[in-house]
Amino acid sequence: MLLQGEDTSVLAADRQLWELARAARAAGLEPVFRSCRAEEMLGVLASSPEGAEWASQLGRVLQRHGERSAVMLDVTSASWAEDPVGVLRLVAGHLAGADPAPSRSAERREKLTARTAARMATPERRRFEELLSKARTANFVWWNEEHNTVTDLRAHLPLRRVALALGRIGGARDPSDAFCLTFEELEAVARGDGTLASMSDLVAARREYHGSWLERRAEMPSVLGEGAVISDPVLVEILGAGHKPPAPAALPDAGADARARGLRRHRAGSDPCGARAGRPA
Repeated sequence: MLLQGEDTSVLAADRQLWELARAARAAGLEPVFRSCRAEEMLGVLASSPEGAEWASQLGRVLQRHGERSAVMLDVTSASWAEDPVGVLRLVAGHLAGADPAPSRSAERREKLTARTAARMATPERRRFEELLSKARTANFVWWNEEHNTVTDLRAHLPLRRVALALGRIGGARDPSDAFCLTFEELEAVARGDGTLASMSDLVAARREYHGSWLERRAEMPSVLGEGAVISDPVLVEILGAGHKPPAPAALPDAGADARARGLRRHRAGSDPCGARAGRPA
């Protein structure tokens, strides 16, 4: 907690999303985010001057922060700029009151730091402040978040664009079929030695195989083996090493909870998408 709240690319993007939510509320656009499916929102917003202006603001945010996805190093995950549906869901979560303002994490850090220091005698407090200053200089929490946006959340995007282009060139009914091919198979398509259309049975089998394991992701451990002690603070932060992960059923779906709270506040007659309050976004 004492190392959190430093400014990062993640927090900068979070602040922009928070501001987008405030702008949507000020423009009277909350009903769109409460009742429409995320996939429908941009179309509905474009039908009014206020919505169109808000969509322009979204476009400017995506120009700055859109070259990242929601998943690390996964070519099946589109960037925010390519598919802003995930961003619209995040804005809807802010409007539903699911998330505090991003600046509060820094406020909580400073308050906790002050309370911790106040319980110490003067020599201990000086040593504490010295060590904390050094830890913040080499802040692995900041480094981990910053490096995620620079590498893990975007390194796959150029490969994704190439694969989708080969999917279109190779005659696939769905360009994302290219994600089911090996690098050598994609090279063959690029040379013209094969087409994705001719590999449809192979693609279908691999999609089924991938899907069967994807369904089991929640039950898989983060690491394998017993007895190993991981002391690297970055790996501890990433893998949660040394901590027993919560059971899959205990993991909250913050987005679903936010949508539920927002939908409960929905009022009849304010549904621009037409009686869809029971449909998940």
